Amino acid sequence: MVFKQQDVTNSEISPVLFMDVDGQPMNFFLCPGPVKRKLQPLIVAGGGVLCSVQQPGSILLIDPAAGSSIPENATHRYVSTQYILDCIENNEQLDVESYRLNPVTAPGSSAALNTKHRAHGGRLSYTAEEDAAILSYVSKHKMDAGGNRIWQEMEKERLTSHSWQSMKCRYKVCLAKKQSEGLEKATTEVETEAETQAPAPSAEDMQVEMPICTEEKIAAVDSKAEQPVSNPEDTP
Repeated sequence: MVFKQQDVTNSEISPVLFMDVDGQPMNFFLCPGPVKRKLQPLIVAGGGVLCSVQQPGSILLIDPAAGSSIPENATHRYVSTQYILDCIENNEQLDVESYRLNPVTAPGSSAALNTKHRAHGGRLSYTAEEDAAILSYVSKHKMDAGGNRIWQEMEKERLTSHSWQSMKCRYKVCLAKKQSEGLEKATTEVETEAETQAPAPSAEDMQVEMPICTEEKIAAVDSKAEQPVSNPEDTP
């Protein structure tokens, strides 16, 4: 296996590179050997764990050169060790599903990496249709977006070609902000449109109604003013 990260020091690796969206370390398993000894400090520096024994939920790593030794019905369970190196090179947690080995489909062929829709760095890219599908699904189940069940349901329904962990990460890192900006823009446009369509006040509405002084009111005021003020000392 050729290591591209020979010049990378542990201090240059993001300490959260191999953590999930909940801040938990990603667990990997790799059979003992020189590849494991080289990858272990890189995984640990990125916040991940390279288990000494295979544990439930661990990502099974394997050197692609040894892929031919895996039974045909088990190749899909393994992820190429190149995944670790590419994540470090891109300084980004890439989609692990794009590094999963494909089953052997023909006699004499060896296990190969899944290369469907590969983007730069080996990442399985998201299409505009997939992003739109995620946003549409989340908008209908907004209250459940923070948990895992909604994303697991999306994976079961094959909403995209990505794992539920990848879709959840995609939404939180990239799509949630765009969705928020879109809602804010839409609200501003609605308010602007409402202000534009509101009828302007008429001249009659702007007139100030002044009190009307009739002759009777004026006479009553003058009469009251002419009345003499009684002096208490004049009273017998």
